[in-house]
Amino acid sequence: MSKKENEQLLHQGQIKKKAIILLSGENEHAKAFHALLYALDLNENGFEVKIYFDGEGTAWLKKLQEPNEKLRQYFDQAIEKGFIDTACNYCAHAFKSIEQAKSLNVKLSSEGIHIPVGEMAREGYEMMAV
Repeated sequence: MSKKENEQLLHQGQIKKKAIILLSGENEHAKAFHALLYALDLNENGFEVKIYFDGEGTAWLKKLQEPNEKLRQYFDQAIEKGFIDTACNYCAHAFKSIEQAKSLNVKLSSEGIHIPVGEMAREGYEMMAV
């Protein structure tokens, strides 16, 4: 789809895409929990949803693999529904969660590059940072 076609569809209200960017760290359970809940709710209401991990939010990739992590069930639902998209490669290295991203099969952005917000916007995603 061309940029012009995408813009036309956006103006007509025909594209319903949401990108949730999880920036909150592993000590902010409520924010991460709500990011996952919002994704599930938006999907149930007909939106296309993608979840991205950036900044300190990449630490959740490690935290979610801990036994008894309460958010894991919601993360698993998001994986099953195909919501989990990309983690920032740079930040995953900085927060030592690169191996966990790989083991969870979460795509990583290109080396040294953060998540593609410009590309998301061009594709018609409305972004929500949590």
